[in-house]
Amino acid sequence: MENKKQVRPLPIFLKTLILKISEIIEEEEFILYGGAPIDYLFNGNKKFNDLDIAIKKTNKKDIDNLRKILIKKGFDIVVPFREYTVRKTKKVYLMYAIKKHLVLDICFLSDYDLASGLFNLDNLYCRFPELDIVDDYNSIDGIKRKMFVPTRNLTKDNPYLLLSRFIYLCAKYQIYPMDDPINKKILLKIKKETEAIMHPVSSDQFSSCLNSILKSIIKIDDRKYFLKNLINSGIFGKTMPVLCKSLRLAIKANDNYLDEIKTKKALILYLFNLLDDKNSKKDFLELITCLRFRKWDSEYNYLFNIKL
Repeated sequence: MENKKQVRPLPIFLKTLILKISEIIEEEEFILYGGAPIDYLFNGNKKFNDLDIAIKKTNKKDIDNLRKILIKKGFDIVVPFREYTVRKTKKVYLMYAIKKHLVLDICFLSDYDLASGLFNLDNLYCRFPELDIVDDYNSIDGIKRKMFVPTRNLTKDNPYLLLSRFIYLCAKYQIYPMDDPINKKILLKIKKETEAIMHPVSSDQFSSCLNSILKSIIKIDDRKYFLKNLINSGIFGKTMPVLCKSLRLAIKANDNYLDEIKTKKALILYLFNLLDDKNSKKDFLELITCLRFRKWDSEYNYLFNIKL
């Protein structure tokens, strides 16, 4: 897989944005990645409330210093320090800060490559102080063609992290992966990787994956067709069988309620209530216990008062 490095100057909007970020966080070097720059370049979207920032520092003192800076500037620190594993063994550290409608999702890491997208569709990022865009895999073209290309060997990352990102990108860009032979091949490779490891329900990666699945169902336009697409891949059959069962019931349900659901919490309650036996309901509650770790996500508040 050849990587032809592409670097170009920032357009005015992104240049202004990244300069504002530099004033807020007071860092000499960082990157802006994720949805904000990609959505602007793809469709001109200037409305966002979540900025993904990576800083090449991992010292606890440096992380604490930034936390103090943000507090002085009126930010609430929702998550001051969260350890997360990428590339199976590499540690990164996360901080979530909120001020009014702006969320800063800050990742502290040893190498910016650890923040790069797992697939071409989200690999693009902006650099400060260089004030340029690095687009090694032509992200916008990939989005337009609805075509996935892994940015590295799929065995290098936790498969639940891969699945999480793959499904979310499908939903965001209205991609039904089993309809295209190349995307189908990638999904089936991820399926093979998830089935080759133990079921780590307590892991951050598994929790992120389940959250991403729920978020993606809310985001996709044709929910029933999307679920049929994923179920036909077999991706949930062995790793999340009770989720697979409830999703099948949702597809078969002779109602429009699935299309009307607006939140992840409402979706969970709907899927739980579709299950018709106590053992399945118990398995479902055990599955979603991993979402307890996501204390910063208000949609999961009071979710665990569900009774059999």
